[in-house]
Amino acid sequence: MLIGVLIMGFALQWYDFTHFMYYLVGGYYLRLLLVIGFSLWVYRPTWYWHFPPQLTAILRYSVLIFLSGAAASFILDIDKAMLLSFSKEEVAYYSVAIYIAAVIEAPGRALFQIISPVVAEAINANKTERIQQLLKKSSSNLLWISGAFFLLINLNLNDFYQLIAPEYRAAFLVVQLVSTGKLYSMSMGCLNQIISNSRYYAYVLFFSVFSAILAVVLNMCFISLYGLLGAAYATLIVIVIINSLKIVLIAVKMQLHPFSSDTLKILGCIGLMFTVFYGLVLPFQPVINILLKSAGIGIVYTVLLYFTGALKGITSYLNRKASDLS
Repeated sequence: MLIGVLIMGFALQWYDFTHFMYYLVGGYYLRLLLVIGFSLWVYRPTWYWHFPPQLTAILRYSVLIFLSGAAASFILDIDKAMLLSFSKEEVAYYSVAIYIAAVIEAPGRALFQIISPVVAEAINANKTERIQQLLKKSSSNLLWISGAFFLLINLNLNDFYQLIAPEYRAAFLVVQLVSTGKLYSMSMGCLNQIISNSRYYAYVLFFSVFSAILAVVLNMCFISLYGLLGAAYATLIVIVIINSLKIVLIAVKMQLHPFSSDTLKILGCIGLMFTVFYGLVLPFQPVINILLKSAGIGIVYTVLLYFTGALKGITSYLNRKASDLS
């Protein structure tokens, strides 16, 4: 969200690139300080001057998670680095498109920080039903929320590109392809947290390394053939393959999966909304078009989800709150 807001401000020429970098770095440090301050406020750590029990297992877990994080960081910019060898301008178009598509993951980032300790507690207590419940609920909730972001981004893309430099429109399809992959990632719910906190955490390193290798190979093949769009194809394929392997892993090892009947209902609503609103062109200024179309999308999307029963978890919660107040 921070990056998206800063990019919007830069596009509207509120500040230059130098100030953009200052604000970006400052925003990350501010977030770090807020997390540290809130953590110390919630829980005061106790210092122990001796090694903890099971030190070997802790070190092994830490090293594997560190290595997997390093591999994941490598994946983030490998497509941009490889695209740079073909065209510097296309890297700028591609980077903006990636940041736009990354907004879809914003709800997941917030939810995962909350749900991760809950998942770890359920796994530690071996509560299989609780884990399944968390997985399915997080999957359906993230899918419909991220689906709303997906629709708002892709259905307003024409007007958005009119607000910035016209040449950035070259990455129009990149946003659609990558955002589709991001939506698939969100549909898995807290699956990554389940893998990381279970005894199968070693697979995290395998997935990270394999996705890095796959990204390099696919980018080498597709960028030379399709240029800017080839990098988007490679990113989408990596996301789909790696996430599908994760689903297979927990299905085989833990007999769990994130999907339910609500998944089909939400996907149906997203597909219907995309089909109906995609060709809608309003004759006003881009900002007004975005506001009007976003309002219409939000209302129709919510009504569709409500009448299909995909929001039964939310509606039951609201009904309980209403009954408590009455």
